[in-house]
Amino acid sequence: MQDGGVDASHTVSLTAAESLEILGLVARVDECATARDAGAYAELFTEDGTMTGVAGTATGRAALREAAGAMWAAEPPETLHLTLNATIDDAGPEPKVTSVTLIVTRGPAPRVLGSARVSQVVRRTPDGWRIASRVIQEASFSETAAAHAGPPLADEPQPKMPGPSPSVGSSARTRPQGSGPLPVRLEAPSAGAVVRGVVILAACALVLYLIWRVRVVVRLGAISVFLALALFPIIDSVATKTRVPRALIILMAYVVLIASVAVVGYVVVPSLVKEVEQLSHHAPEYAADLRHNATFRRYDNRYHITAKLVSDAHRLPQLLGHLVGPLKDVTVQAASFIGQVVTVLALGFLLLLHGRQYVNLGLSLTGDRQDRYRRVVIDINKAVADYVLGNMIISVLATIATWIVLSILGVPYALSLGFLVGFFDLLPLVGATIGAIVVAVATVGVDFPTATIVWLAFIIVWQRFEDYVIQPLVYGRTLRVNPIVTIVSVLAGAALLGILGALLAIPTAAAIQIVLRDWWANRQHPAPTAQSAPIPRPQGSVEGTLAD
Repeated sequence: MQDGGVDASHTVSLTAAESLEILGLVARVDECATARDAGAYAELFTEDGTMTGVAGTATGRAALREAAGAMWAAEPPETLHLTLNATIDDAGPEPKVTSVTLIVTRGPAPRVLGSARVSQVVRRTPDGWRIASRVIQEASFSETAAAHAGPPLADEPQPKMPGPSPSVGSSARTRPQGSGPLPVRLEAPSAGAVVRGVVILAACALVLYLIWRVRVVVRLGAISVFLALALFPIIDSVATKTRVPRALIILMAYVVLIASVAVVGYVVVPSLVKEVEQLSHHAPEYAADLRHNATFRRYDNRYHITAKLVSDAHRLPQLLGHLVGPLKDVTVQAASFIGQVVTVLALGFLLLLHGRQYVNLGLSLTGDRQDRYRRVVIDINKAVADYVLGNMIISVLATIATWIVLSILGVPYALSLGFLVGFFDLLPLVGATIGAIVVAVATVGVDFPTATIVWLAFIIVWQRFEDYVIQPLVYGRTLRVNPIVTIVSVLAGAALLGILGALLAIPTAAAIQIVLRDWWANRQHPAPTAQSAPIPRPQGSVEGTLAD
């Protein structure tokens, strides 16, 4: 029996599930072509499958792999293969799928590089549906038009030119071998493009100028954000375990911070000044004790070491101001910057109280990327908080260890000197060394050289213990900043904000590294959008939109 000229005994009747499987097969073809996976691409064909295009016909999987690889090599990199309007015709011995294939660029503003009409016959095998033949019938526009005029606009009709078109996986601009490179046309920018470029440059210059004029406000805002990020975990922990209002918890944390600064400014600095004055006063006696050693006395007679030491010791009181200058900038002289301190504390208070609302409001403006940016914000908050709290813990441990050792050695003002070492230990790279030198000077007046040698041996062992045991336990794997980046960031921070910039440098570098890592990961593997999922509509004649 025949119906409409078609032998019904040689037709297939596809179920909705089978139609979806065939559309999935077409989608996998696009995925393999986009990924340039010739092996997986050939496996989608039957053993004797064929593919016909401008370069001829390839038969068998080995020939298909070679042909596909050669065609994809001629395409621009980072292109997507998209199948549109896939229609399944089951009025025949084997299902036939017709569709339109596009080759487009990636990015927020994709451009169509080429298009072609594809006709393929699929066959059921023990491994599932496979392609028996795939034919490129007709290009939507010519190679010359594509190369010189670019792709047509979405609302512009596309001219259909006769002649063969490239096979699947190749661009409509791909030309037969031996025809030479594609022509490139350089055009002068339009007047509108020039105006837009000038406006953008002027706007950028204006923004940079305004930032420079309000650089003090920007600096205070950055310090406030840093303070809020550092205190967030502490405030949250106390707020969840108690019923105390969050505002009161923040005020209590501020009181502790201010008290700590007062202790550093009015306990450590005076004791340090007394130690230096005492060393300067007894310098001749220490020099005479050194000359009791025969070896030292021989070198001293030749190089006049003790005379130089005594002279430098008398100058220590004058040099002390330069030595503790950064410390005084942060503590004793903070009163001269009371306005800025109040501003930082006020901004930090508001960020700690309503910070989550501000962040959620900003993230709500990012649309579909809200979850991605939320993860970035959480990672930055965790990195900064872990660094600050870890640095404080390490400094407290250094303070306690220094106090114990100096007390055993009988050094005066052992607790004050312990605070001094703990403060300098906050500074990355050179802080611990500076604190050790200052304390070594204080040990000279106790039992030289025994006390000084014991102190230096302790600080060397302590630094190794801190680097290889304490820091990995406290920081964990939160901060994985490259050593070169660490050094450069500390130097840049010290140049911009002095000792405060050095303190902020490493967490700032870690935050920038997190942002760059997220940007690079999404650039390499962009998140799929709603348009990238197949939307099949199984009917008697099945149509679906497929995109990779």
